[in-house]
Amino acid sequence: MCEGGQVYDPRNGKTYSGTITMAGKDRLELRGYIMVSLIGRTST
Repeated sequence: MCEGGQVYDPRNGKTYSGTITMAGKDRLELRGYIMVSLIGRTST
């Protein structure tokens, strides 16, 4: 897992904290959140 990055959402123009994790051999999961990772959104 890589932590401490930032994620830009072009739909609303905002930047969030983020993490990226290998979810499989050819899949990544990107999680963007505000302050606490429990409140956020994950994309694969």
